[in-house]
Amino acid sequence: KTKKGYFYKLKKNGEKKRISQEEYNRKNKIRKMIGGGRTKDEIIDELKNKGKYDEWVRLGSKFGLTSDTLKAERFLTRPYKYYDVDGEIVNVSMVQPTYRPDVDNIALFNQHVVEDPTYVKPSTFRIEEGPLSTSGLLTCSGLAMIIGTKKFMTHLAANTLIEPIIYAIKDEIVKEKIDPKTLIPFIYTGKLKSPLTLQKAKNICSSVGIPEENYKISRVCINYRVHI
Repeated sequence: KTKKGYFYKLKKNGEKKRISQEEYNRKNKIRKMIGGGRTKDEIIDELKNKGKYDEWVRLGSKFGLTSDTLKAERFLTRPYKYYDVDGEIVNVSMVQPTYRPDVDNIALFNQHVVEDPTYVKPSTFRIEEGPLSTSGLLTCSGLAMIIGTKKFMTHLAANTLIEPIIYAIKDEIVKEKIDPKTLIPFIYTGKLKSPLTLQKAKNICSSVGIPEENYKISRVCINYRVHI
């Protein structure tokens, strides 16, 4: 449908043919019966009317797909959370840059991400009373241990400076009045085992006085999340 109210259908050769409103309504009704929602033109018109079209294009022109009529397994769950044109959070089954006429399409903006409060980011470390975790250990290494009443974890990358980490652990050992020889460090290496980051973990442990026989070393895949 054009802004002037004319209706067209797109032929296979790319040409447009003008049709009556009755024929348009009939085709649109059939499309809705097999699971579709608004047309692409209707979605685009809404974006433009609300002044959000340019932003949507800049963010990748993404469509979120859902369907209450198609019973395919991929549409039974909607794990992806995004913001729609009105800034509301919507759950969708799939995300893609192309419109799909047989299902419901939603124009998507930024993804809604809830940050895990336990997560230790690459090249950082944390010492806290609560649980800690990290992941994405492909060429990185993780190091974790319990120091008295506190939990320690670091995510070591190739460029991570270990001196501040060593100082912080030593300080915590003094505060907790712990014999470093009793500490059990858990060292996690990525699937693409990196001698550099593994050695950084070992250097931290030896520098604070933990004997090598206490090291617990294991290899994990990149998507596996380690916890302490």
